[in-house]
Amino acid sequence: MEKTSDVLCDQIRALDNQKILEGLLTKLTYKEILEIDKQVKIVLDIEV
Repeated sequence: MEKTSDVLCDQIRALDNQKILEGLLTKLTYKEILEIDKQVKIVLDIEV
């Protein structure tokens, strides 16, 4: 992405990527993926 973005872990939705995307929006680092995973588990009240 050309601009800084936020991940809203408390606004989880199911989307059909084929209808809205024409390729990748961005790439995440492994560290970013782990942080998102941690935050989603907190929002869903899943044991971390």
